[in-house]
Order: sequence, then structure tokens, then C-alpha cells
Amino acid sequence: MTSTTDVHEERDPELPGRLLTIERDALVPLLRSRPDEDFSRPTEACPGWTVRDVLAHCSAALMR
Repeated sequence: MTSTTDVHEERDPELPGRLLTIERDALVPLLRSRPDEDFSRPTEACPGWTVRDVLAHCSAALMR
């Protein structure tokens, strides 16, 4: 049986960074294809925030 310790030891430490790179590489072209006015739209999930605000907040993870 595999213990929790064994699972963590076998995990590739570079995997999270590679996954973020893949997500960024897929997301950036989609964002660049949107008109500027789309980024000024309000969001339902974050009242008072625009799409631009949410993207700025989340971009920190993609810049790691």
C-alpha cells in the first residue's frame, strides 16, 4: 500500500509550474482576441469587480 509520504516523494516538483505554463499559453491568446470593452464588464461572482480586476488578481499565479 502507498503511504502519503510515498506519494509526495514520487510527485514531480516541476509539475505545478508546467501546468501553469500550459494554462497561461492557452489563456493569453484568448484574452488578446477579446475587444478592450470586454475587460470593463462587471462580474457576477465578484460584485464591484470588472473582468480586468479578476484577471489582474489571478495573473499572479500565472506569473510564478
